[in-house]
Amino acid sequence: MRHIRFVLSVIAVVACAATAFAFTVEPVPEWNELFDAHRVTGVVLVYDDSADRYYSSAPLRINDRFLPASTFKVLSSLIALETRVVSDETQIIPWNRTEREVATWNRDMDMREAIACSAVWVYQELARKIGPERMNFWVRRANYGNGNTGGAIDSFWLDGNLRVSPLEQLEFMRRLKTGRLPFSKRNLDIVRNIIIRGKNEWGTIRGKTGSVTQRPPHVGWYAGYVENGDRTLFFVTLVEHPDPAVIAPAREAITQKILRDLNAR
Repeated sequence: MRHIRFVLSVIAVVACAATAFAFTVEPVPEWNELFDAHRVTGVVLVYDDSADRYYSSAPLRINDRFLPASTFKVLSSLIALETRVVSDETQIIPWNRTEREVATWNRDMDMREAIACSAVWVYQELARKIGPERMNFWVRRANYGNGNTGGAIDSFWLDGNLRVSPLEQLEFMRRLKTGRLPFSKRNLDIVRNIIIRGKNEWGTIRGKTGSVTQRPPHVGWYAGYVENGDRTLFFVTLVEHPDPAVIAPAREAITQKILRDLNAR
């Protein structure tokens, strides 16, 4: 891959004013062609820990904040475990027999199954049991996004006040992988295990998608990391489009293409 290389200095503020650090991002304008090919807009941010380098299709957008949607389920899982709302990833959460729009959601399931199919009702039930005070405490302690859990306890990550940027999503994934989050090693191990999305020639892929479709702007997230030996690529893809149906296939295809190209280098 040919890069037009120049360095852009970025000051990143992660969760609070006291946590600021300076770093450089290498623009990769070729990645914007992938967005154009899918007729979407957005941004990709990647951190290669083996080279200690950040890359982005649009470095000036890595601090733009949006609702996290279902990417928040990663942190929500950690909080549910830490507060003992669930004992582990195999505890069954009973379905209340309310029919949801996604057929695979209409059953009893454990947290591993719920995060795999992104079952909203399961995480709404967990959030209600965690409660506003404990939820707010742990979101802030984890330095997640703007730390604002205002809104309904069972939907603030979907339509409330919580906002997170691509940079904050990526740094959260880095802290999850390295254990620099305020949760027990046991609970970190459980969550790192349940967000495995597959294994291929690149290594083991962990991550979570999310879509903001209830109100504009409609965006789709894919945040995670892929481990291959001593190298880990952390990635965040944010896709924007007025039609929510376009978002899911675009974010997946763009992310897969970029990871494939980076792993070939």
